[in-house]
Amino acid sequence: MNYTFTFKPLVLRAALAVAAFSLGTGLCLAQEKAATKAEKKTEKPVDFKPAASDPLVGDWRGDGQVVAQVYASGKGTYQANLLRAFDTQSNLVATLQGTTSAAGVSFSGESSSGMIEGGRFKGTHGGTSFDLKRVTRPSPTLGASPPKGAVVLFDGRNLNAWAQKAGKDWLTEAGPARWKLVEGGAMEVVPESDCIISHEKFGDCKVHVEFRTLGPPCNSGVFLQDRYEVNINETYGRLDGVPNGGLDNCTEVKPQVRASRAPLEWQTLDIEFRAPRFSPTGKKTAKPLATVLLNGVVLYDHQELDLPHGAASRLGEAATGPLMLQEHGMPLQFRNLWLVPGTEASRAHADGSETADFKFHHPGVLVNQAQLDFVKAKIAAGAEPWKSAFETVRTNALGDLAYTPHPWAMCECGPRSNPDRGCKDEQRDSEAAYTQALLWSFTGNTAYAENAIKIMNAWARTLTGGHKLENGVVQAAWCAEVWPRAAEIIRYTYPGWAAADIAAFQKCLATQYVPSLVDGSCENGNKELSMSEALINIGVFNDDPKTFNLGVKMWRGRAPAYIYLITDGATPVKPAKCDLAIWGNKGHTAPLVDGLLQESCRDSGHANMALAGMVNAAETARQQGLDLYAEQGKRIMAALEFQAQFLPPNKATPPQYLAFNKHPTWEIAYNHFHNRLGKELPKIAAVLPGNRPTGVNHHMVWETLTHAGVGDIGLPPISSGWEASKR
Repeated sequence: MNYTFTFKPLVLRAALAVAAFSLGTGLCLAQEKAATKAEKKTEKPVDFKPAASDPLVGDWRGDGQVVAQVYASGKGTYQANLLRAFDTQSNLVATLQGTTSAAGVSFSGESSSGMIEGGRFKGTHGGTSFDLKRVTRPSPTLGASPPKGAVVLFDGRNLNAWAQKAGKDWLTEAGPARWKLVEGGAMEVVPESDCIISHEKFGDCKVHVEFRTLGPPCNSGVFLQDRYEVNINETYGRLDGVPNGGLDNCTEVKPQVRASRAPLEWQTLDIEFRAPRFSPTGKKTAKPLATVLLNGVVLYDHQELDLPHGAASRLGEAATGPLMLQEHGMPLQFRNLWLVPGTEASRAHADGSETADFKFHHPGVLVNQAQLDFVKAKIAAGAEPWKSAFETVRTNALGDLAYTPHPWAMCECGPRSNPDRGCKDEQRDSEAAYTQALLWSFTGNTAYAENAIKIMNAWARTLTGGHKLENGVVQAAWCAEVWPRAAEIIRYTYPGWAAADIAAFQKCLATQYVPSLVDGSCENGNKELSMSEALINIGVFNDDPKTFNLGVKMWRGRAPAYIYLITDGATPVKPAKCDLAIWGNKGHTAPLVDGLLQESCRDSGHANMALAGMVNAAETARQQGLDLYAEQGKRIMAALEFQAQFLPPNKATPPQYLAFNKHPTWEIAYNHFHNRLGKELPKIAAVLPGNRPTGVNHHMVWETLTHAGVGDIGLPPISSGWEASKR
């Protein structure tokens, strides 16, 4: 789901320190002080401490396997949080306390130590050294211009779009806004001046807000329709408190990333809001939804909102309402505030029913931008296993700068590649395009990007006859699993791919591949699992929810039928719309045990092609906020451990008629279940070091390089919106 607010693509990254967000209701300080005499409410003075410019406070990045966030903890002391990477979940490595001396600031704690001196933060953690410099990481939407059709609510010149709120009557204006204009085209909250509301009222909308905190404490917010609050606090570097921006209007759902910038740095809020839906008789037919991005990081994705809370509850719900900016007794600044009205998060029908209208995260086929950045930093630091994996890719023929594509007008693929008219060429070219795209990401050498474009353009212009003969459908699947991976990276990270060529490649995928895939296959499961991944990947690149959902449906129909669990009973699960698959080979069968794959008796190769297709599809779905892993995680983990017990250094004896080999896969699954979820998988964990760095075989491509140790970097939250497609 790519949250492009039409002005420019957002680079969706996961993040680190909180600017705690909450959708809920707070009170403006002036309104609280105007509470009824019966309440006799006494407001304590706000102990606001203006932030001073401090070259030590902020983000630090450089050489080593950590980055850092440093903030002032008071009286000449500092705290440094060492992190695996910025913009990630569960990224804390160590917390260090710092004291000031004549030499600089020295830090220590949790097997770590360091010193900030002369603009460098040098130290060690667990025996590994780091050398960092202070960096500024501006939001990808900072300074975004209002698109066509936007309502400009503040451009730095005046407050004409705003009025003071009338105390407890949140929907009523009480005269001109009393906030002040300041340098830099900003407006500043004046304590005790009350909140301000927009003259115009809005329903569905996309809102862009830039703000900066001026010191602690800070409590403000953006109220959608005066009813649903996105709260702004000063929490940079803090690891406690409201987790990652809690939503008062959906208290059971917590953001999983912390994305604040340091005090005095400008930040962005980008909010997409769908108002509640009502029938002609006034009955509510759908809850409001909100998607919230802080500094380009998704905190909430099509999140359903509860009824307005607290003081806002008296307002009830409505189709429209003003935008409100909160005053809560302390200053902060806003600038460049605009709103695009009327954009719906989903299409509402007259009967109140909904048709899902999803948006995709880009790049988001198998990998995301933050993940690519993480790997690039590891390569630059010479860290393993990324360094060796990168060298393997760089020196492979698929990454040759002189690589030449060999497109065919029609691919005719028989069993066992007989005949092979264009089939191996197509596979190699798709793998080469992906390889060159990765090399572009990790080196910055535009020649690689241009090579990837050359390969994709050649096939888009040449392939017109589709895929024929017995293996035509699986040939289409294998290549369509890989093509969109290359296309996603190039389209969203390199500006040199012409829009017309992108459209031609999208058309090629839709017309030369999708027709071969949509009907699935009742043959061995490796085919349908590859088809499901191909449809999911094409759906993302083509921004086509229908094709994406077809792939998801196919995956859900085949995945539980491919890996056996003893809880299935005496026979394995049947694939959707097919008879029971063939679990034996040449009259031989194996005992049904946890983790046995449908084609294990056939051979290790096809079984793991199927497992890779299953996992790759789940990985891309997870990149889009849909957790297919959770649906079949027990099966996937069982398959990993079942096979690994027969591979060195493990020493179990394989069952009769079964053979097990290493394959260039398993990294993606292991990263998800072990690194993200903390699941212990000791047998496959023992196998992986001897399997690295992985290479290429069909749709199994460079997994060590892209997924070893990346954890949950860059992943969006799980989206409840995808459940509409499941139903």
